[in-house]
Amino acid sequence: MATKTQNRKRKKQSFKLPMGIIVVLVCAAVLAALALGPGFHAPGAAVSSSSEALEQHSYDWSGLTQQENGRKVYQNAQGVSAAAGIDVSSHQGTIDWNAVASDGIQFAFVRVGSRGYQTGEIYYDEQFEANFTGAQAAGLKVGVYFYSQAVNEQEARQEAQVVLQALDGRACQLPVVIDYEEVLEEEVRTGQMTNEERTAVVQAFCEEVKQAGYTPMLYSTRSMLLDRFDLTQLPDVKLWAAEFNELPDFPYTFDIWQYTPRGRVAGIGPDVDLNLYLSGWEG
Repeated sequence: MATKTQNRKRKKQSFKLPMGIIVVLVCAAVLAALALGPGFHAPGAAVSSSSEALEQHSYDWSGLTQQENGRKVYQNAQGVSAAAGIDVSSHQGTIDWNAVASDGIQFAFVRVGSRGYQTGEIYYDEQFEANFTGAQAAGLKVGVYFYSQAVNEQEARQEAQVVLQALDGRACQLPVVIDYEEVLEEEVRTGQMTNEERTAVVQAFCEEVKQAGYTPMLYSTRSMLLDRFDLTQLPDVKLWAAEFNELPDFPYTFDIWQYTPRGRVAGIGPDVDLNLYLSGWEG
């Protein structure tokens, strides 16, 4: 007859998954993260943030549906629908913006340039001018972004000036965005930065943008927004969160949700990021 201790051991063992299944699950999670990029995280991942005093968003995700083509649609309790949009760079090549507009896309963010994550050199996006003027001519609302790898406030202000010079006083219907992401490579110049330093970079960029009369915004992944910035120090900066899951669980107020990097849109050959403008949109 088995003892109580033996029975307890057997009960514990009955809840263990076979090692083969565990390995498969871990590999699946890793492959998903690699395929979808830094915006992916395991559903239900714990929120870890020093910004718990921030205002929580009020989105009701029961108003979120997905169409057969993979695009998401959101309508709030007042019957107001989110706008559908994309963000593009030279990676998308030459774009037929009239075809994009005819495919239900209402807005676009176009890249002005980027900074190298190893050299720190600034690169201009060769498709910026064509994308900016083409999207506006097709009737889309347009914003711009810069892929930042600034390591201090001076570099951040330099990046903002690059954007402002490219705009040359032209109107943007949507914000001017600092795109700040984590680079998972060796010898990354931003790798040892503290949360305070990253936050100061965003503050400096956004101050330059605001002083020039544009609306500033920060784009990053859910995990970085929660764990790599002090959002309490960015009260006037709008947020654009990348989270590649069925539902976003970023808890704080944000305006735009980038929900997939694998979108398909008429007029664009390669895959493209798809976004929903959830609040602050004026149609």
